Amino acid sequence: TTLFNALTGLRQKVGNYPGVTVEKKMGEAYSQHGKPMRVIDLPGAYSLAARSPDEAVTRDVLLGRRADTPQPDRIICVLDATNLERNLYLAHQILDLGRPVIVVLNMMDLARRAGVTVDVSRLDEQLGVPVIACEAVNGRGVVELRIAMSRAELPLARHRWDIPTPIAPAVAELQAGLVAEGRPPLVARAEALLLLTDFDTVRVGGSAPLGPRTAAALETWRGRWRAEGTDWSGALIRSRYEAIDVLCQGVVDRPVAKGLSFSDRIDALLVHSVWGWLVFALIMAAMFLSIFKI
Repeated sequence: TTLFNALTGLRQKVGNYPGVTVEKKMGEAYSQHGKPMRVIDLPGAYSLAARSPDEAVTRDVLLGRRADTPQPDRIICVLDATNLERNLYLAHQILDLGRPVIVVLNMMDLARRAGVTVDVSRLDEQLGVPVIACEAVNGRGVVELRIAMSRAELPLARHRWDIPTPIAPAVAELQAGLVAEGRPPLVARAEALLLLTDFDTVRVGGSAPLGPRTAAALETWRGRWRAEGTDWSGALIRSRYEAIDVLCQGVVDRPVAKGLSFSDRIDALLVHSVWGWLVFALIMAAMFLSIFKI
């Protein structure tokens, strides 16, 4: 949202997506040539496999499922540079869509402070899409991002990863069913992979339901795998993380840990099975005291 505000100068319209109480922010930014661009600030997510209504909105907009929001021409994927391996899971899924993507590594200042080095140019080369180092809170990298947004054409991702062999035929069949329902081939493949991560039960107002052919194929494959004892969801997730591990080699350099960090020491107290409850009770007591007495 900080980056969204920097791009739009706080010229934003806030409302709710129809059918669900999830905030919708839209604003206008301008290219380097003065051309207006509509920018949508989607709810944050760690994965396109939705577990909540806000993640479902993000998934459905990116997949072009919502009638009230057109599928974006370009996607700006904002990642936390201090925890790149975890954040790249979402970016990996978005790159599967075959859409023009700009990857923004935000909070580079915090990464430097933590001793984390990210080779931006190597990551750019590995992914095949523009990668921008950014510190949105300080305004650094915003001009470079605006220039990337202004380009007439953006390269499509070059990243590849191997779908586990037992799962590949199911992905192909589901993809064929989704293409028959009118999805573009790459979007259909990405959606097939999401259906198989077993979390695609969250649907909100505006979501397009699955067609009967795709739904039947999905249930058939799930039934077969359950009978065989195959963990299809876990296999797909592990395979994607393995590809991300390979991607991060030579890109992310972390200092050798010397004992617990300051954050870890705080966590040891705040989430302790005994002291954590005491701290929680004190914080809640102080909050209610401030509201009703002070």
